[in-house]
Amino acid sequence: MFLLSLGFASVWAQAANSIEMEISTPTDSERILEELNFFIKEALEQKKQAYPEREYNFKISGLNSRLSFDPCLDRLTINNQQDKWQGRTTFKVGCPNASWSVYVSVYIQALAPVVVAKRSLPKQTLLTEEHLARRMQDLNRLRHGYFTQIADAVGLKTRYPIGEGDVLKAVQLERPLVVEKGDRVTILARNALLEVKMKGEALEDGYLNEQIQVKNLNSGRIIRAFIRSPGVVEVIL
Repeated sequence: MFLLSLGFASVWAQAANSIEMEISTPTDSERILEELNFFIKEALEQKKQAYPEREYNFKISGLNSRLSFDPCLDRLTINNQQDKWQGRTTFKVGCPNASWSVYVSVYIQALAPVVVAKRSLPKQTLLTEEHLARRMQDLNRLRHGYFTQIADAVGLKTRYPIGEGDVLKAVQLERPLVVEKGDRVTILARNALLEVKMKGEALEDGYLNEQIQVKNLNSGRIIRAFIRSPGVVEVIL
């Protein structure tokens, strides 16, 4: 088996699922694996251009040493059958002029920084940057719904207890209500030259930066305003 860890990529090359390489010597299992190793290395370096924070490792399953192949005088073709560059996938290696092909199993590991709990978090914790960190994780072992940026989780509230070092998932979190119906709020009306504050009453529940109906307690008018923080709504003049 081959094991290769990729560092930062060199230069961007056009991504492709099939790359052809010259082989003029008799083709055996070792040569096929060497060419496949080079192919995957180049393809993953291209992937790192799109995902520079990721690190890749891969393992190529060995071929049966008793297999024999006719010499390939044409170009050896290599194709990622499933167009997968993460997890278990299969590559087809073939020689057009000799009319043979072989399928090789490859495991590709993708590591990337994801958001985890810096310490144990009780239920209903309102998340701040101090609660969170980013750590390298094997993406093959994670389901969808994880966070890659701390800012995307800040301001959310935990629905369940989360252990120290656990990966945060969207299903574990919820958006907290910042204003609830019936709350007394400050209505802030402003432009570049003027700022006016008035007392109001929220007529709807709402989240941060959401627009809700608010009653101006001075005039009795019902207006729509954006929630800027707990107890504060803003009208854009």
